[in-house]
Amino acid sequence: MSFSAADRLIARASPVGFAHVVSGGDYVPFEHLLLLDGHLCGLVAGRSGRLIVSMPPRHGKSETISRYLPAWYWRDPLSSVRCL
Repeated sequence: MSFSAADRLIARASPVGFAHVVSGGDYVPFEHLLLLDGHLCGLVAGRSGRLIVSMPPRHGKSETISRYLPAWYWRDPLSSVRCL
């Protein structure tokens, strides 16, 4: 699968952008997921230390956080992960 330059820019920008591109558009970034995306980017950038996410079932939180966030975050070979 090859991606256009625009798709690569979108995928590198955020976890939700990455999810949308690699899913072939099946992952739709609804407003609540864009809000979550902003908080996840802040967490990765170090602007916040912790994040508790509370959303109803089947709203995309687990897919975004456990599937797409790690894949997006590890795009940088120098990134490190802390588990508490």
